[in-house]
Amino acid sequence: MTIYTSPYAPVRPPSCSVYTFHFSLTHPGSQYWKHPPSAPAFTSAPTGNTLTRAQLRSLTLQLFHGLKHPPPSIRGRLVPFARGDVVLVFSPNSLAWPVVLFGLLAGGACLTLANPAYTPAELAHQYTDSGAGLVFVHPNLLDSVLEMLKLVGVTGEHARRRIVVMQYEPGEAAERKGSGKDLVWLEDLLGLGEEKEEEKFEGDGPDGVNATAFLCYSSGTTGKPKGVMTTHKNMVAVNLMLFAAFSEMDPSKDVWMAMLPFYHMYATAQYDLTSLHYITCGAAPIGSQLLFAAKEKLASVGAHVVIGQAYGLTETSPHTHQLPRESAMRKVGSVGLLIPNLEARLVLDDDDGDEGVDAPEWDDTEEALGGPGVRMSARGELWLRGPTIMKGYLNNPAATRNAITPAGWFKTGDICIRDEEGFWYIVDRKKELIKYKGLQVAPAELEALLLTHPQLVDAAVIGVDDPVQATELPRAFVVPASPPSSLAKFAQEIQDWMASRVANHKKLRGGVVIVDHIPKSPSGKILRRQLRDRVKAVTEASRPVRAKL
Repeated sequence: MTIYTSPYAPVRPPSCSVYTFHFSLTHPGSQYWKHPPSAPAFTSAPTGNTLTRAQLRSLTLQLFHGLKHPPPSIRGRLVPFARGDVVLVFSPNSLAWPVVLFGLLAGGACLTLANPAYTPAELAHQYTDSGAGLVFVHPNLLDSVLEMLKLVGVTGEHARRRIVVMQYEPGEAAERKGSGKDLVWLEDLLGLGEEKEEEKFEGDGPDGVNATAFLCYSSGTTGKPKGVMTTHKNMVAVNLMLFAAFSEMDPSKDVWMAMLPFYHMYATAQYDLTSLHYITCGAAPIGSQLLFAAKEKLASVGAHVVIGQAYGLTETSPHTHQLPRESAMRKVGSVGLLIPNLEARLVLDDDDGDEGVDAPEWDDTEEALGGPGVRMSARGELWLRGPTIMKGYLNNPAATRNAITPAGWFKTGDICIRDEEGFWYIVDRKKELIKYKGLQVAPAELEALLLTHPQLVDAAVIGVDDPVQATELPRAFVVPASPPSSLAKFAQEIQDWMASRVANHKKLRGGVVIVDHIPKSPSGKILRRQLRDRVKAVTEASRPVRAKL
Protein backbone atom coordinates (compact mmCIF):
# COMPACT_ATOMS: atom_id res chain seq x y z
CA MET A 1 0.00 0.00 0.00
CA THR A 2 1.44 3.38 -1.06
CA ILE A 3 0.59 6.10 1.45
CA TYR A 4 1.59 9.70 0.75
CA THR A 5 2.14 12.14 3.60
CA SER A 6 2.45 15.91 3.89
CA PRO A 7 5.83 17.64 3.43
CA TYR A 8 4.92 19.85 6.39
CA ALA A 9 5.78 18.85 9.95
CA PRO A 10 2.85 17.37 11.91
CA VAL A 11 0.98 19.64 14.32
CA ARG A 12 -0.63 18.72 17.65
CA PRO A 13 -4.15 20.19 17.87
CA PRO A 14 -5.36 20.90 21.42
CA SER A 15 -8.32 18.98 22.81
CA CYS A 16 -10.94 21.72 23.05
CA SER A 17 -13.97 23.23 21.32
CA VAL A 18 -13.87 25.59 18.35
CA TYR A 19 -14.84 28.49 20.61
CA THR A 20 -12.24 27.67 23.25
CA PHE A 21 -9.57 27.44 20.56
CA HIS A 22 -10.32 30.96 19.32
CA PHE A 23 -11.45 32.86 22.40
CA SER A 24 -10.51 31.23 25.71
CA LEU A 25 -8.48 33.45 28.03
CA THR A 26 -6.99 30.54 29.97
CA HIS A 27 -6.87 27.34 27.89
CA PRO A 28 -3.26 26.48 26.91
CA GLY A 29 -4.35 25.66 23.35
CA SER A 30 -6.21 28.95 22.80
CA GLN A 31 -5.09 31.27 20.01
CA TYR A 32 -6.69 34.34 21.59
CA TRP A 33 -3.52 35.87 23.01
CA LYS A 34 -1.47 35.15 19.87
CA HIS A 35 -2.57 38.53 18.52
CA PRO A 36 -3.68 41.79 20.18
CA PRO A 37 -7.34 41.76 21.31
CA SER A 38 -7.63 45.22 19.74
CA ALA A 39 -6.75 43.84 16.30
CA PRO A 40 -9.58 43.79 13.73
CA ALA A 41 -11.30 40.42 13.36
CA PHE A 42 -13.94 41.29 10.76
CA THR A 43 -14.56 44.36 8.61
CA SER A 44 -17.75 45.00 6.64
CA ALA A 45 -16.85 46.04 3.09
CA PRO A 46 -20.13 47.97 2.45
CA THR A 47 -19.98 50.02 5.68
CA GLY A 48 -16.32 49.92 6.74
CA ASN A 49 -17.41 48.98 10.28
CA THR A 50 -15.00 46.71 12.14
CA LEU A 51 -15.23 44.25 15.00
CA THR A 52 -12.05 43.76 16.99
CA ARG A 53 -11.21 40.39 18.45
CA ALA A 54 -12.09 41.64 21.94
CA GLN A 55 -15.40 43.13 20.78
CA LEU A 56 -16.32 39.91 19.00
CA ARG A 57 -15.52 37.83 22.06
CA SER A 58 -17.67 40.07 24.25
CA LEU A 59 -20.61 40.08 21.82
CA THR A 60 -20.58 36.30 21.49
CA LEU A 61 -20.65 35.79 25.26
CA GLN A 62 -23.47 38.35 25.43
CA LEU A 63 -25.46 36.36 22.87
CA PHE A 64 -24.86 33.15 24.82
CA HIS A 65 -26.10 34.90 27.98
CA GLY A 66 -29.18 36.31 26.22
CA LEU A 67 -30.16 32.86 24.93
CA LYS A 68 -29.46 31.15 28.24
CA HIS A 69 -31.16 33.77 30.44
CA PRO A 70 -33.71 35.63 28.29
CA PRO A 71 -35.60 38.43 30.08
CA PRO A 72 -39.37 38.07 30.61
CA SER A 73 -40.01 40.32 27.60
CA ILE A 74 -38.36 37.71 25.35
CA ARG A 75 -38.93 34.43 27.18
CA GLY A 76 -42.45 33.89 25.86
CA ARG A 77 -41.50 34.90 22.33
CA LEU A 78 -38.62 32.47 21.79
CA VAL A 79 -38.28 28.71 22.19
CA PRO A 80 -35.84 27.74 24.97
CA PHE A 81 -32.19 27.24 24.04
CA ALA A 82 -29.90 24.54 25.47
CA ARG A 83 -26.51 23.00 24.85
CA GLY A 84 -26.64 20.48 22.00
CA ASP A 85 -29.49 22.20 20.14
CA VAL A 86 -29.23 22.29 16.36
CA VAL A 87 -29.64 25.86 15.10
CA LEU A 88 -30.12 26.84 11.45
CA VAL A 89 -28.26 29.95 10.25
CA PHE A 90 -29.58 31.44 7.00
CA SER A 91 -27.82 34.64 5.99
CA PRO A 92 -25.39 36.20 3.52
CA ASN A 93 -22.06 37.54 4.76
CA SER A 94 -22.40 40.37 7.28
CA LEU A 95 -20.99 41.49 10.63
CA ALA A 96 -23.86 39.68 12.32
CA TRP A 97 -22.58 36.37 10.98
CA PRO A 98 -19.47 35.92 13.21
CA VAL A 99 -21.42 37.17 16.26
CA VAL A 100 -24.11 34.54 15.71
CA LEU A 101 -21.74 31.75 14.73
CA PHE A 102 -19.37 32.11 17.68
CA GLY A 103 -22.16 33.04 20.10
CA LEU A 104 -23.99 29.80 19.33
CA LEU A 105 -20.75 27.81 19.54
CA ALA A 106 -20.06 29.40 22.94
CA GLY A 107 -23.43 28.06 24.05
CA GLY A 108 -22.65 24.56 22.85
CA ALA A 109 -25.02 24.55 19.86
CA CYS A 110 -24.57 22.56 16.67
CA LEU A 111 -24.85 24.89 13.67
CA THR A 112 -26.39 23.90 10.37
CA LEU A 113 -25.45 26.55 7.81
CA ALA A 114 -27.66 27.06 4.76
CA ASN A 115 -26.89 28.74 1.47
CA PRO A 116 -28.79 32.07 1.27
CA ALA A 117 -29.82 31.20 -2.29
CA TYR A 118 -31.88 28.22 -1.11
CA THR A 119 -35.58 28.09 -1.92
CA PRO A 120 -38.05 27.38 0.93
CA ALA A 121 -38.33 23.76 -0.28
CA GLU A 122 -34.56 23.26 -0.29
CA LEU A 123 -34.32 24.87 3.13
CA ALA A 124 -37.11 22.63 4.45
CA HIS A 125 -35.10 19.50 3.66
CA GLN A 126 -32.09 20.79 5.59
CA TYR A 127 -34.21 22.05 8.50
CA THR A 128 -36.05 18.76 9.01
CA ASP A 129 -33.13 16.44 8.25
CA SER A 130 -30.83 18.28 10.67
CA GLY A 131 -33.42 18.39 13.45
CA ALA A 132 -33.03 22.15 13.82
CA GLY A 133 -35.21 24.23 16.12
CA LEU A 134 -34.16 27.87 16.26
CA VAL A 135 -33.45 29.76 13.04
CA PHE A 136 -31.20 32.82 12.83
CA VAL A 137 -32.08 34.61 9.60
CA HIS A 138 -31.10 37.79 7.78
CA PRO A 139 -34.08 40.18 7.48
CA ASN A 140 -34.03 39.98 3.67
CA LEU A 141 -34.54 36.20 3.86
CA LEU A 142 -37.23 36.18 6.53
CA ASP A 143 -40.12 35.49 4.17
CA SER A 144 -38.30 32.40 2.84
CA VAL A 145 -37.95 31.07 6.39
CA LEU A 146 -41.62 31.70 7.20
CA GLU A 147 -42.60 29.87 4.01
CA MET A 148 -40.19 27.04 4.85
CA LEU A 149 -41.70 26.63 8.32
CA LYS A 150 -45.15 26.53 6.76
CA LEU A 151 -43.99 23.73 4.44
CA VAL A 152 -42.87 21.65 7.45
CA GLY A 153 -46.14 22.29 9.29
CA VAL A 154 -45.04 25.03 11.70
CA THR A 155 -47.23 28.14 11.47
CA GLY A 156 -48.41 31.19 13.39
CA GLU A 157 -46.86 31.90 16.78
CA HIS A 158 -45.20 28.47 16.81
CA ALA A 159 -43.20 29.56 13.76
CA ARG A 160 -42.44 33.05 15.04
CA ARG A 161 -41.06 31.69 18.33
CA ARG A 162 -38.40 29.79 16.38
CA ILE A 163 -36.94 32.84 14.65
CA VAL A 164 -34.23 35.35 15.56
CA VAL A 165 -33.62 38.06 12.96
CA MET A 166 -29.87 38.63 12.65
CA GLN A 167 -28.74 42.12 11.80
CA TYR A 168 -25.87 43.95 13.46
CA GLU A 169 -23.84 47.07 12.75
CA PRO A 170 -21.93 48.73 15.63
CA GLY A 171 -23.78 51.77 16.96
CA GLU A 172 -26.76 51.34 14.64
CA ALA A 173 -30.23 50.14 15.62
CA ALA A 174 -31.81 47.63 13.26
CA GLU A 175 -34.70 48.93 11.15
CA ARG A 176 -37.60 46.65 12.05
CA LYS A 177 -40.39 46.45 9.52
CA GLY A 178 -42.69 44.12 7.63
CA SER A 179 -43.17 40.54 8.78
CA GLY A 180 -40.21 40.79 11.16
CA LYS A 181 -41.35 43.82 13.09
CA ASP A 182 -42.56 41.92 16.17
CA LEU A 183 -40.00 39.09 16.12
CA VAL A 184 -36.98 38.70 18.38
CA TRP A 185 -33.93 40.39 16.86
CA LEU A 186 -30.26 39.75 17.53
CA GLU A 187 -29.84 43.07 19.32
CA ASP A 188 -32.62 42.07 21.76
CA LEU A 189 -30.31 39.33 23.04
CA LEU A 190 -27.23 41.55 23.39
CA GLY A 191 -26.38 43.92 26.23
CA LEU A 192 -28.24 41.86 28.85
CA GLY A 193 -25.13 40.51 30.50
CA GLU A 194 -22.15 38.37 29.57
CA GLU A 195 -21.40 34.74 30.36
CA LYS A 196 -18.05 34.35 32.09
CA GLU A 197 -17.03 31.39 29.95
CA GLU A 198 -18.20 29.14 27.17
CA GLU A 199 -19.60 25.61 27.31
CA LYS A 200 -16.69 23.18 27.56
CA PHE A 201 -16.08 20.23 25.23
CA GLU A 202 -13.35 18.07 26.72
CA GLY A 203 -12.22 14.49 26.18
CA ASP A 204 -12.89 12.22 23.21
CA GLY A 205 -16.42 11.12 24.14
CA PRO A 206 -19.57 12.05 22.21
CA ASP A 207 -20.05 15.09 24.48
CA GLY A 208 -16.41 16.12 24.11
CA VAL A 209 -14.39 17.21 21.10
CA ASN A 210 -16.08 14.55 18.95
CA ALA A 211 -19.44 16.29 19.36
CA THR A 212 -20.82 17.69 16.11
CA ALA A 213 -20.12 21.42 15.79
CA PHE A 214 -21.36 21.96 12.23
CA LEU A 215 -23.89 20.25 9.97
CA CYS A 216 -23.12 21.55 6.50
CA TYR A 217 -24.90 19.88 3.61
CA SER A 218 -23.01 18.33 0.73
CA SER A 219 -23.70 19.39 -2.82
CA GLY A 220 -26.10 16.55 -3.50
CA THR A 221 -24.85 15.81 -7.02
CA THR A 222 -26.31 12.29 -6.80
CA GLY A 223 -29.48 12.95 -4.81
CA LYS A 224 -30.69 15.09 -1.94
CA PRO A 225 -27.97 16.92 0.02
CA LYS A 226 -26.53 14.95 2.94
CA GLY A 227 -25.71 16.43 6.34
CA VAL A 228 -21.96 16.26 6.95
CA MET A 229 -21.18 15.91 10.66
CA THR A 230 -18.10 18.05 11.34
CA THR A 231 -16.77 17.88 14.90
CA HIS A 232 -15.00 20.36 17.14
CA LYS A 233 -11.94 18.15 16.80
CA ASN A 234 -12.14 18.39 12.98
CA MET A 235 -12.33 22.18 12.96
CA VAL A 236 -9.62 22.82 15.56
CA ALA A 237 -7.31 20.46 13.68
CA VAL A 238 -7.87 22.07 10.28
CA ASN A 239 -7.19 25.53 11.71
CA LEU A 240 -3.77 24.52 13.04
CA MET A 241 -2.99 22.52 9.92
CA LEU A 242 -3.72 25.56 7.74
CA PHE A 243 -1.59 27.81 9.94
CA ALA A 244 1.33 25.55 9.02
CA ALA A 245 0.47 25.56 5.31
CA PHE A 246 0.10 29.37 5.28
CA SER A 247 3.28 30.06 7.25
CA GLU A 248 4.17 32.98 4.96
CA MET A 249 1.02 34.86 5.98
CA ASP A 250 1.36 37.61 8.58
CA PRO A 251 -1.88 37.87 10.63
CA SER A 252 -0.80 41.26 12.00
CA LYS A 253 -1.18 42.88 8.58
CA ASP A 254 -2.55 40.42 5.99
CA VAL A 255 -6.28 40.62 5.34
CA TRP A 256 -8.46 37.76 4.06
CA MET A 257 -11.27 38.86 1.76
CA ALA A 258 -14.47 36.82 1.84
CA MET A 259 -15.84 36.87 -1.71
CA LEU A 260 -18.05 34.99 -4.13
CA PRO A 261 -16.76 31.84 -5.81
CA PHE A 262 -14.23 32.64 -8.52
CA TYR A 263 -16.68 32.14 -11.38
CA HIS A 264 -18.78 35.02 -10.00
CA MET A 265 -15.94 37.58 -10.14
CA TYR A 266 -17.26 40.57 -12.08
CA ALA A 267 -17.20 44.36 -12.27
CA THR A 268 -13.67 44.52 -10.85
CA ALA A 269 -13.05 47.99 -12.28
CA GLN A 270 -15.29 49.69 -9.71
CA TYR A 271 -13.09 48.58 -6.79
CA ASP A 272 -9.59 49.55 -5.67
CA LEU A 273 -7.85 46.18 -5.70
CA THR A 274 -4.25 47.42 -5.61
CA SER A 275 -3.72 45.89 -2.15
CA LEU A 276 -4.76 42.44 -3.39
CA HIS A 277 -1.74 40.15 -3.67
CA TYR A 278 -2.91 36.54 -3.57
CA ILE A 279 -6.09 34.73 -4.58
CA THR A 280 -6.95 31.17 -3.65
CA CYS A 281 -9.64 29.49 -5.74
CA GLY A 282 -11.39 26.17 -5.37
CA ALA A 283 -14.70 24.34 -6.06
CA ALA A 284 -13.61 23.31 -9.56
CA PRO A 285 -10.33 23.12 -11.48
CA ILE A 286 -9.22 26.30 -13.25
CA GLY A 287 -7.30 25.90 -16.50
CA SER A 288 -3.99 27.66 -17.02
CA GLN A 289 -5.30 29.85 -19.85
CA LEU A 290 -8.25 31.04 -17.76
CA LEU A 291 -5.93 31.65 -14.82
CA PHE A 292 -3.63 33.86 -16.89
CA ALA A 293 -6.63 35.68 -18.37
CA ALA A 294 -7.82 36.46 -14.83
CA LYS A 295 -4.35 37.72 -13.88
CA GLU A 296 -4.34 39.98 -16.93
CA LYS A 297 -7.82 41.32 -16.11
CA LEU A 298 -6.81 42.09 -12.53
CA ALA A 299 -3.53 43.66 -13.64
CA SER A 300 -5.52 46.04 -15.86
CA VAL A 301 -7.10 47.53 -12.72
CA GLY A 302 -3.83 47.69 -10.79
CA ALA A 303 -4.00 44.39 -8.92
CA HIS A 304 -0.83 42.39 -9.55
CA VAL A 305 -1.78 39.09 -7.98
CA VAL A 306 -0.63 35.53 -7.68
CA ILE A 307 -3.47 33.04 -8.17
CA GLY A 308 -3.22 29.62 -6.61
CA GLN A 309 -5.59 26.71 -6.29
CA ALA A 310 -6.62 24.79 -3.21
CA TYR A 311 -8.63 21.64 -2.67
CA GLY A 312 -10.96 20.16 -0.12
CA LEU A 313 -14.49 18.92 0.45
CA THR A 314 -17.23 19.54 2.97
CA GLU A 315 -16.47 16.06 4.28
CA THR A 316 -12.82 16.99 4.98
CA SER A 317 -13.61 20.15 7.00
CA PRO A 318 -12.83 21.29 4.16
CA HIS A 319 -9.18 22.12 3.32
CA THR A 320 -6.77 19.29 2.42
CA HIS A 321 -4.38 20.80 -0.14
CA GLN A 322 -2.96 24.29 -0.60
CA LEU A 323 -0.63 25.66 -3.27
CA PRO A 324 2.11 27.75 -1.60
CA ARG A 325 2.35 31.28 -2.90
CA GLU A 326 5.99 30.85 -3.95
CA SER A 327 5.06 27.83 -6.10
CA ALA A 328 1.90 29.21 -7.70
CA MET A 329 3.47 30.26 -11.01
CA ARG A 330 5.81 27.27 -11.19
CA LYS A 331 3.00 24.76 -10.58
CA VAL A 332 0.09 26.26 -12.49
CA GLY A 333 -2.83 23.84 -12.43
CA SER A 334 -1.83 22.15 -9.19
CA VAL A 335 -4.02 22.26 -6.07
CA GLY A 336 -0.81 22.23 -4.05
CA LEU A 337 0.67 20.17 -1.27
CA LEU A 338 -1.09 17.95 1.25
CA ILE A 339 -1.46 19.93 4.49
CA PRO A 340 -0.08 18.55 7.78
CA ASN A 341 -1.48 15.49 9.57
CA LEU A 342 -3.17 14.06 6.47
CA GLU A 343 -2.42 10.85 4.59
CA ALA A 344 -3.39 10.21 0.98
CA ARG A 345 -3.63 7.33 -1.47
CA LEU A 346 -4.33 7.02 -5.19
CA VAL A 347 -6.63 4.04 -5.73
CA LEU A 348 -7.50 2.37 -9.01
CA ASP A 349 -11.12 2.24 -10.15
CA ASP A 350 -11.22 -1.57 -9.96
CA ASP A 351 -11.29 -1.73 -6.15
CA ASP A 352 -10.45 -5.05 -4.54
CA GLY A 353 -12.42 -5.16 -1.29
CA ASP A 354 -12.89 -2.35 1.23
CA GLU A 355 -9.38 -0.94 1.02
CA GLY A 356 -8.88 -0.90 -2.77
CA VAL A 357 -5.81 -1.39 -4.97
CA ASP A 358 -3.28 1.42 -5.29
CA ALA A 359 -2.44 2.99 -8.63
CA PRO A 360 1.18 2.55 -9.81
CA GLU A 361 3.49 5.08 -8.21
CA TRP A 362 4.82 6.35 -11.56
CA ASP A 363 3.40 6.56 -15.07
CA ASP A 364 5.86 7.79 -17.69
CA THR A 365 3.05 8.18 -20.24
CA GLU A 366 1.24 10.77 -18.08
CA GLU A 367 1.48 14.41 -19.18
CA ALA A 368 4.20 16.21 -17.21
CA LEU A 369 1.91 18.68 -15.47
CA GLY A 370 4.59 19.33 -12.84
CA GLY A 371 7.01 20.75 -15.40
CA PRO A 372 9.52 19.42 -17.97
CA GLY A 373 11.20 16.27 -16.77
CA VAL A 374 9.10 15.98 -13.60
CA ARG A 375 7.77 12.44 -13.13
CA MET A 376 4.06 11.93 -12.56
CA SER A 377 2.14 9.21 -10.76
CA ALA A 378 -0.51 7.09 -12.40
CA ARG A 379 -4.09 8.30 -12.11
CA GLY A 380 -6.29 7.11 -9.28
CA GLU A 381 -9.11 8.13 -7.00
CA LEU A 382 -7.85 10.28 -4.13
CA TRP A 383 -8.48 8.72 -0.71
CA LEU A 384 -7.71 10.72 2.44
CA ARG A 385 -7.27 9.92 6.11
CA GLY A 386 -6.64 12.19 9.08
CA PRO A 387 -8.12 14.27 11.92
CA THR A 388 -10.27 16.46 9.66
CA ILE A 389 -12.35 13.68 8.09
CA MET A 390 -16.03 14.03 9.00
CA LYS A 391 -17.70 11.87 11.62
CA GLY A 392 -20.15 10.69 8.95
CA TYR A 393 -23.40 11.62 7.20
CA LEU A 394 -26.30 12.46 9.49
CA ASN A 395 -29.09 9.85 9.48
CA ASN A 396 -27.39 7.99 6.63
CA PRO A 397 -25.18 5.11 7.80
CA ALA A 398 -25.23 3.47 4.36
CA ALA A 399 -23.79 6.57 2.70
CA THR A 400 -21.21 6.83 5.49
CA ARG A 401 -20.11 3.22 4.93
CA ASN A 402 -19.82 3.85 1.19
CA ALA A 403 -17.69 6.95 1.77
CA ILE A 404 -15.35 5.86 4.59
CA THR A 405 -13.56 2.50 4.68
CA PRO A 406 -13.13 0.47 7.90
CA ALA A 407 -9.52 1.71 8.02
CA GLY A 408 -10.69 5.32 7.97
CA TRP A 409 -9.98 6.24 4.35
CA PHE A 410 -12.43 8.78 2.88
CA LYS A 411 -13.13 8.30 -0.83
CA THR A 412 -13.19 11.74 -2.46
CA GLY A 413 -14.48 10.62 -5.87
CA ASP A 414 -11.85 12.83 -7.53
CA ILE A 415 -9.31 11.42 -9.96
CA CYS A 416 -5.85 12.80 -9.20
CA ILE A 417 -2.21 12.55 -10.10
CA ARG A 418 0.84 13.62 -8.08
CA ASP A 419 4.23 14.80 -9.27
CA GLU A 420 7.52 13.68 -7.75
CA GLU A 421 7.82 16.99 -5.85
CA GLY A 422 4.63 16.23 -3.94
CA PHE A 423 2.26 18.56 -5.81
CA TRP A 424 -1.23 17.23 -6.57
CA TYR A 425 -3.47 17.73 -9.61
CA ILE A 426 -7.21 17.07 -9.90
CA VAL A 427 -7.86 15.74 -13.37
CA ASP A 428 -11.52 14.69 -13.09
CA ARG A 429 -14.33 13.10 -11.13
CA LYS A 430 -14.39 9.31 -10.89
CA LYS A 431 -17.96 9.01 -12.18
CA GLU A 432 -17.64 11.78 -14.78
CA LEU A 433 -14.97 10.35 -17.08
CA ILE A 434 -16.26 9.87 -20.62
CA LYS A 435 -15.23 6.69 -22.44
CA TYR A 436 -15.02 7.24 -26.21
CA LYS A 437 -14.27 3.87 -27.87
CA GLY A 438 -12.26 2.82 -24.83
CA LEU A 439 -10.32 6.08 -24.54
CA GLN A 440 -10.83 8.30 -21.49
CA VAL A 441 -11.97 11.89 -21.98
CA ALA A 442 -11.86 14.23 -18.98
CA PRO A 443 -14.75 16.75 -19.00
CA ALA A 444 -12.76 19.17 -16.81
CA GLU A 445 -10.02 19.38 -19.44
CA LEU A 446 -12.48 20.25 -22.22
CA GLU A 447 -14.31 22.72 -19.97
CA ALA A 448 -11.07 24.52 -19.15
CA LEU A 449 -10.36 24.90 -22.87
CA LEU A 450 -13.91 26.05 -23.68
CA LEU A 451 -13.65 28.76 -21.04
CA THR A 452 -10.75 30.32 -22.92
CA HIS A 453 -13.00 31.00 -25.92
CA PRO A 454 -13.62 34.78 -26.00
CA GLN A 455 -17.33 34.37 -26.74
CA LEU A 456 -18.12 31.94 -23.89
CA VAL A 457 -18.72 32.70 -20.21
CA ASP A 458 -19.41 29.19 -18.91
CA ALA A 459 -19.36 25.60 -20.09
CA ALA A 460 -19.97 22.00 -19.05
CA VAL A 461 -19.24 18.71 -20.79
CA ILE A 462 -20.95 15.34 -20.36
CA GLY A 463 -20.96 12.04 -22.19
CA VAL A 464 -24.01 11.05 -24.24
CA ASP A 465 -24.70 7.52 -25.43
CA ASP A 466 -24.41 6.67 -29.11
CA PRO A 467 -26.15 3.28 -29.50
CA VAL A 468 -25.04 2.93 -33.12
CA GLN A 469 -21.33 3.08 -32.24
CA ALA A 470 -21.85 1.60 -28.75
CA THR A 471 -19.85 4.39 -27.14
CA GLU A 472 -20.13 7.73 -25.36
CA LEU A 473 -19.67 11.02 -27.18
CA PRO A 474 -18.52 14.26 -25.51
CA ARG A 475 -21.23 16.93 -25.63
CA ALA A 476 -20.72 20.53 -24.52
CA PHE A 477 -23.28 22.86 -22.98
CA VAL A 478 -22.10 26.45 -23.39
CA VAL A 479 -23.23 29.90 -22.25
CA PRO A 480 -22.46 32.63 -24.84
CA ALA A 481 -21.22 36.03 -23.69
CA SER A 482 -23.97 37.58 -25.85
CA PRO A 483 -26.89 36.06 -27.81
CA PRO A 484 -25.62 34.74 -31.18
CA SER A 485 -27.52 35.66 -34.33
CA SER A 486 -27.67 32.01 -35.36
CA LEU A 487 -27.64 29.28 -32.71
CA ALA A 488 -26.77 26.52 -35.17
CA LYS A 489 -23.92 28.48 -36.75
CA PHE A 490 -22.50 29.47 -33.36
CA ALA A 491 -22.66 25.88 -32.08
CA GLN A 492 -20.83 24.63 -35.18
CA GLU A 493 -18.16 27.32 -34.78
CA ILE A 494 -17.52 26.20 -31.21
CA GLN A 495 -17.37 22.56 -32.30
CA ASP A 496 -14.87 23.38 -35.08
CA TRP A 497 -12.80 25.58 -32.76
CA MET A 498 -12.47 22.74 -30.26
CA ALA A 499 -11.70 20.17 -32.96
CA SER A 500 -8.63 22.17 -33.98
CA ARG A 501 -7.30 22.16 -30.42
CA VAL A 502 -7.84 18.66 -29.01
CA ALA A 503 -6.88 15.09 -29.78
CA ASN A 504 -9.17 13.16 -32.09
CA HIS A 505 -10.92 11.19 -29.33
CA LYS A 506 -11.67 14.40 -27.40
CA LYS A 507 -13.62 16.14 -30.16
CA LEU A 508 -17.17 17.23 -29.32
CA ARG A 509 -18.80 14.54 -31.44
CA GLY A 510 -21.89 14.73 -29.24
CA GLY A 511 -22.45 18.31 -30.37
CA VAL A 512 -22.70 21.72 -28.73
CA VAL A 513 -25.85 22.90 -26.94
CA ILE A 514 -26.35 26.59 -26.19
CA VAL A 515 -27.93 27.32 -22.80
CA ASP A 516 -28.49 30.41 -20.65
CA HIS A 517 -26.80 28.93 -17.56
CA ILE A 518 -24.92 25.89 -16.29
CA PRO A 519 -26.60 24.20 -13.28
CA LYS A 520 -24.26 24.23 -10.29
CA SER A 521 -24.31 23.26 -6.65
CA PRO A 522 -23.97 25.85 -3.85
CA SER A 523 -20.23 25.09 -3.74
CA GLY A 524 -19.80 25.75 -7.46
CA LYS A 525 -19.63 22.18 -8.77
CA ILE A 526 -21.36 21.44 -12.06
CA LEU A 527 -24.56 19.41 -11.60
CA ARG A 528 -23.99 17.07 -14.51
CA ARG A 529 -26.90 14.89 -13.44
CA GLN A 530 -29.30 17.70 -14.42
CA LEU A 531 -27.67 17.94 -17.84
CA ARG A 532 -27.94 14.16 -18.28
CA ASP A 533 -31.60 14.31 -17.25
CA ARG A 534 -32.16 16.99 -19.88
CA VAL A 535 -30.57 14.82 -22.57
CA LYS A 536 -32.63 11.83 -21.45
CA ALA A 537 -35.88 13.83 -21.57
CA VAL A 538 -35.16 15.07 -25.10
CA THR A 539 -34.22 11.55 -26.25
CA GLU A 540 -37.39 10.01 -24.84
CA ALA A 541 -39.57 12.76 -26.28
CA SER A 542 -38.15 12.14 -29.76
CA ARG A 543 -38.90 8.42 -29.74
CA PRO A 544 -41.89 7.38 -31.88
CA VAL A 545 -45.00 6.37 -29.96
CA ARG A 546 -45.81 2.70 -30.37
CA ALA A 547 -49.45 1.67 -30.13
CA LYS A 548 -50.32 -1.11 -27.72
CA LEU A 549 -52.32 -3.87 -29.41
